[in-house]
Amino acid sequence: MKQNSLILLLKRIKFVYAYFYHSVTKYLIKNVKIKLSS
Repeated sequence: MKQNSLILLLKRIKFVYAYFYHSVTKYLIKNVKIKLSS
């Protein structure tokens, strides 16, 4: 039982990390484009 909940927790952390990483990457790309165009 404990092992199963640990796996679920890891999956959730992985999902949150992937979402966060995607958002940061998108934000950085937008900033770089603004800097290059100005």
